Amino acid sequence: MDNTFENRTDASEKNIGNEKKPLRRRLLNFLAYVAVFAAVLFFVAPESWWQFGVSPVSERKAAADFSLDNIEGGTWTFAEHRGKVVVVNYWATWCPPCRIET
Repeated sequence: MDNTFENRTDASEKNIGNEKKPLRRRLLNFLAYVAVFAAVLFFVAPESWWQFGVSPVSERKAAADFSLDNIEGGTWTFAEHRGKVVVVNYWATWCPPCRIET
């Protein structure tokens, strides 16, 4: 009879570790891990990660004033476009998407 009692105890101990947590409990655990990760990231991340948008005028570096020949035969200079938005498209010959674009 002692043997049967021990078998029951062993079986119940084995089931204790195999119980599955309910979905709500697993979701709360996941959200807790995400919150802790976000808090750590917030305090450890470099300042440059949190800078969005356009920098203030006082911090902008002036573009080098140079001129380029355009297709019509004239010249294009940065000085003529000062104070306007200018998009400069950089590309490289080793970059496959850049090669397609050129």
